[in-house]
Amino acid sequence: MKQEQVLRMVDSLNEKRRELLQKRNQDYAETNDFFKNLREVWSICEILDIDTTKSMEDCALFMTVVKLQRYCNLRGRDPAGEAVEDTVVDLHNYLDITYILSQLHANTLYVGQTFDESST
Repeated sequence: MKQEQVLRMVDSLNEKRRELLQKRNQDYAETNDFFKNLREVWSICEILDIDTTKSMEDCALFMTVVKLQRYCNLRGRDPAGEAVEDTVVDLHNYLDITYILSQLHANTLYVGQTFDESST
């Protein structure tokens, strides 16, 4: 492959990334505050003492906060980059994962064990 071909491919990828960045920013932030969504997630994590270096449970909580913040930004809009339903499904999944990790952490559920097995 020639250098010119590679550079054209890179240019194409750069354009796609830029377009996606713009769409996501329209959905999750404000045109006058590019980092609004990140600032909000960071603030919520600080308030709730969510530290992703502490545990997998905190990582799942972090993802839950991200999805909740996204939902708050998407509600009442016609999003360009992500369906509201996808965000709601992701939010529920991360809540389930957080709960399962909390049970593993509390030693009430073991890896490979189902919820049915843990209640007997």
